[in-house]
Amino acid sequence: MLMQSKKNDNHVEPLMQTGKLPTSKLPPKATRKRETDTLDLGAMRPWRIALNIKQVDMQLIFDLSGQVLLGRRDPENNLLPNIDLSPFRAEELGVSRGHLTMSLEGNTVVVIDNHSMNATHLNGRFCEPGQPYTLRHGDELMLGMMTIQVELLVNPLEQ
Repeated sequence: MLMQSKKNDNHVEPLMQTGKLPTSKLPPKATRKRETDTLDLGAMRPWRIALNIKQVDMQLIFDLSGQVLLGRRDPENNLLPNIDLSPFRAEELGVSRGHLTMSLEGNTVVVIDNHSMNATHLNGRFCEPGQPYTLRHGDELMLGMMTIQVELLVNPLEQ
């Protein structure tokens, strides 16, 4: 059953049962040019990574599209890592100021121990300073005594 609606004094337009005009009767939509985003141009999306810090039951989530430094801040020497672990008992747990670099190497996420004082372990194995190690979903990092469970939340290669 169609309902009727008065459009002009002498002209009656049919309405659908929803009370809306049929789409064939609607005026054309105004087109508005949208700004082009770098993602529209085929640029790769960043990796989304979660670091679960076991000792304090906290999760840090960030996007990795280049390189980040993990460590603890040192305002006296003007060192501010990208991911500051100071609020999570980093000094007490033996995390160095510039402990670890996380970056992309090709299509993989890698970590490099930056000659830290208390070492880095990946899944219980010692990481040789200055050497890249592939990071996978579920891996466990130990920065000094700080235990971090890694989650790769978004892999841009799987989208």
